Amino acid sequence: MALDDLTIIDAAKGPDVACLGHGVPEVNKAATQQLSNVGHLFSGDGFCENTTEELAVHILDGHPGGLSKAIFLGSGSEATESMIKLVTQNWAAKREPRRINFIAREQSYHGNTLGALSITGYEGRLKTYQH
Repeated sequence: MALDDLTIIDAAKGPDVACLGHGVPEVNKAATQQLSNVGHLFSGDGFCENTTEELAVHILDGHPGGLSKAIFLGSGSEATESMIKLVTQNWAAKREPRRINFIAREQSYHGNTLGALSITGYEGRLKTYQH
């Protein structure tokens, strides 16, 4: 974005994960190899690819905790948004749409989206977006 001849480059990542594997040759090699195999990690009907399917089978082997399905998303923010939607849809389908409350620790962080922010319990950050 250019503003008054000042160029601003936004290259920030989530502070909790951006440092993982940074500059480690083995991690770089593995990531480069995966980029050749995986076009995306979308879990929608008809759009999966072998690597995604293999990962789901590996994770769900033996049905840990009774789980039988996996969904892969691009970020923690997307995962939080999807959880909010799945829980809301679940209670609506059970004809209990008023069950919309989520429990979170004070000043917790669940992602960069408004949906994720809405369940953080971080009142100071929420104020800006509440009207």
